[in-house]
Amino acid sequence: MLASVLIASLAVGALTACSTAPAKEKEAPIALASHPRVMKLPVVGMGCRGCAKEIGALLRHQPGVMDAEVSFEHAEAYVVAGETNGATREQIARVIDGEMKRRAAECAAEGKSPAK
Repeated sequence: MLASVLIASLAVGALTACSTAPAKEKEAPIALASHPRVMKLPVVGMGCRGCAKEIGALLRHQPGVMDAEVSFEHAEAYVVAGETNGATREQIARVIDGEMKRRAAECAAEGKSPAK
């Protein structure tokens, strides 16, 4: 069931190409937000939708993470921790911060400014 919720939500809001143009329409609210073990964390400084896609993929591969989704439009990450040995908010925040530092230089080199 969780996989079908994620697939449906990704189908609505997923864009893989980097773009400096603003979205014409805000994406749908994140479907994972209603999951009982979800953590909602801010993601500050994304320069493109590619940032959101890559950070989401990185989070999904972290130990103790069952699922993750990142919204460029809302500058938020939604992470579902595992029932046992689940990831902590601090661990996820460190992963996001580290990836944002790496991506900030990359996006700046491509002329993209961080989302406000």
